[in-house]
Amino acid sequence: MVITASIEASPAVRSRPHAPVRGRGLVVLGLCSVASMCIYVALPSAPADTFFQLVAWGSLVAFAIGIHRNGGFTLPWLLIGVGWTSFSIGDCLFSLYDHVFDSSPFPSVADVFYLVGYPFIAVGLAALVRRSRPDGDRIALIDAGIVVVPTTVAAWIYLIQPTAAGDGIAMLNRLVSAAYPIGDLLCVAVLIRLFAGPVLLRRSAQPAMTVLGIGLMTMLAADVWFMIAQLHGAYSPGGWGDAMQLVPYLCLATVASHPSVARIGDPLPSTDPSLGLRRLVLLTVAALVTPGILVIQWTSRAAMAVPLIVAGTAASFLLVIMRMAALVEALEDSRAELAHDASHDHLTGLANLSLFTRRIDALLSRGQSGALLFIDLDNFKRVNDRCGHRAGDDMLVRVAERLRMAVRSGDTVSRLAGDEFGVLLPGADQVTADALATRLVDRLAMSSPHTDSTSTVVSITASIGSVSWGAASGRVSAQELLAEADRAMYSAKAGAGNRFVAVRA
Repeated sequence: MVITASIEASPAVRSRPHAPVRGRGLVVLGLCSVASMCIYVALPSAPADTFFQLVAWGSLVAFAIGIHRNGGFTLPWLLIGVGWTSFSIGDCLFSLYDHVFDSSPFPSVADVFYLVGYPFIAVGLAALVRRSRPDGDRIALIDAGIVVVPTTVAAWIYLIQPTAAGDGIAMLNRLVSAAYPIGDLLCVAVLIRLFAGPVLLRRSAQPAMTVLGIGLMTMLAADVWFMIAQLHGAYSPGGWGDAMQLVPYLCLATVASHPSVARIGDPLPSTDPSLGLRRLVLLTVAALVTPGILVIQWTSRAAMAVPLIVAGTAASFLLVIMRMAALVEALEDSRAELAHDASHDHLTGLANLSLFTRRIDALLSRGQSGALLFIDLDNFKRVNDRCGHRAGDDMLVRVAERLRMAVRSGDTVSRLAGDEFGVLLPGADQVTADALATRLVDRLAMSSPHTDSTSTVVSITASIGSVSWGAASGRVSAQELLAEADRAMYSAKAGAGNRFVAVRA
């Protein structure tokens, strides 16, 4: 029966984070919580229960009004509100048994409402998590699992199993007793998953999320305190432990009253797989909890729950391996991205001069024939001068796209510098190179996409120098071929541009 009294205020609410909670709001919440707890402890039994009900139901009304006013009344918050209301109904029934019927049945109808509140709150919190990341978040799930597994093992050994044990106690009583810590554990598991994600990076919802976390952790602390006191016969009704159950209700009302509650559940990016110092320390401590419990049991000569501890340790180990694999994968992706950025032009995405030169040298070292085109845009400076650099950048991107569309799958297109481009044609002969150069002269004749205040349109063309070489041309180098193609391009440009000149290496 007393177990029911303790879980009465065990609800949970969750809000998403953003700007850290500082200043008057948190101070006022703390003062109200301390004042409410002091009043509850100072009052006699019946008035204390009445005061508790006033605070609880008043907080629920404030929650409903705040959620409606701030536009956050969605299914997740409805489920959370129902769960908390179920706790309050259970507490009303418990007080009715105690002060009207002068009895304390266990289990009773009050226990039904207490226990029903947990899944509603847990599902509501899970719905908020799901809404913020509809496609899931593998990293956050793994991080949460690393913390939840040892928490579950510890809760089972020190709370659930002792609470459900006892010779001569009816099975129903034992099941109901064990259901309370299981309900707490369910809510805590979802809360850990919530805080394991990137939600704390969202500053605009941080106040509501911070208050929610305070309320849920206070609820957990009060429930754990009660269960430990019960197991050791040290529980006395109306004390500070029961008074702590007022804090989650006040936090619930505070969460709903903050405008940031409407942004809780907004889509979030995936959790950053990198490990900050605080997260690394937390996950390390969590992974060591289960083997630490084994050490404690061994040194205290207590009955060791070896199968459970081994299973928990194995699960934690596998989750840590998965987390390290995700970190390695992220590092490999980062390394590949850096390598790509180092060898490609950031504007057009084409190969840069360094990569282009290496591919020419690789072709020559294998004794393979080929050809390359050196392309320079005619009148491009006028695009920047008359239409602006943004128009110039757009023009370069258009040129890059046309070059990609014109070449074969095995060819390399490069932005060499400024408005100069290169095309490497492995295995191509002079005829193939000339045919491509002819097509490019036609395709690269275009007008600027932007105009200035006088509606001036700048047209550009291309001058192309082509050089080809045969197999076993080990005597030439990439620099020499580029220089030959460059000279051929200037010959084309000297003839008014918009044409190509071909040479043989």
